[in-house]
Amino acid sequence: MLIDGHPDGARSITFVDAQTALVIGNYGRVAVLDIADPQNVQILSQVDPKVSGDTFKPGRPIILGTRALVHQQRGLAVVDFTDRSNVKTLAKLDTGVSLEETVCRTRYKLMADGRHVLITGGYGAAIVDISDLSAPVKVGATIKTGMLSNEVV
Repeated sequence: MLIDGHPDGARSITFVDAQTALVIGNYGRVAVLDIADPQNVQILSQVDPKVSGDTFKPGRPIILGTRALVHQQRGLAVVDFTDRSNVKTLAKLDTGVSLEETVCRTRYKLMADGRHVLITGGYGAAIVDISDLSAPVKVGATIKTGMLSNEVV
């Protein structure tokens, strides 16, 4: 199977339901797979939700119904797979927490309120409001913790 144009290019696989899986490639491309028949798994559609710069080793998506949050090196993308045969990027946001010139990996987690995401990277931490998935918004400034970079706070 080719993801990102490479055989075995899958970085993470997330099962949405018994018929659908999302695969994130090593370079951030998202593929929707039909897994209903294990003997005949098929790629239904793909999209490249790149925010900016290169994406390397993206993490597991956060599934929210028929949409997914996908972290990229420089930010967050929202992918809509309502139509599994036509996955598309709904929104992109450069969060400013990651170093552009390195392969520094960002981390992100859905917060307990279900409306915010905490994202960390080499420049610090930021919170993104995802109440409107078509227009995620960074809340406040990037918090420079000193623990996430070489900078002393």
